[in-house]
Amino acid sequence: MGGGKVQWRDRTEEEWKHLDKQAQRVGAKVNRDSLGKAQVVRVIRGLTSQDNRVYLAVETPEGLALDRWEVETRVLERLLLTQIEPGLGLIALAAGHDGLYLASRGLGEPIWRLDWQQLEGAKWKPVPDASWESPSASR
Repeated sequence: MGGGKVQWRDRTEEEWKHLDKQAQRVGAKVNRDSLGKAQVVRVIRGLTSQDNRVYLAVETPEGLALDRWEVETRVLERLLLTQIEPGLGLIALAAGHDGLYLASRGLGEPIWRLDWQQLEGAKWKPVPDASWESPSASR
């Protein structure tokens, strides 16, 4: 998304309400003029690892997706999570014994469990234009 460049977008009214609610929890008030209308477009919302794989919850133009990086083969694949509607903030992503868990950071938000067997059988697609660079190559 964006060729590795930071992208900006205007905050939605829903996001302003979310910020107001967070501020009220600590007895503060949001000054919209001091925050500015624009914010950075989030790409990675959470990550975890299991065995030789790294899992990332990512924002895509199609919605929330799960990326899986295979360390040994250096392959990045993506699975759209069309059934999951996360909150506005970061996502806690944890690899458990029986599956991968996703949770929004807000109180009362749902927690989703993705069974390892279901993930293995899912239709993962290669991530276009994914590249990998060895840490030693950048020195």
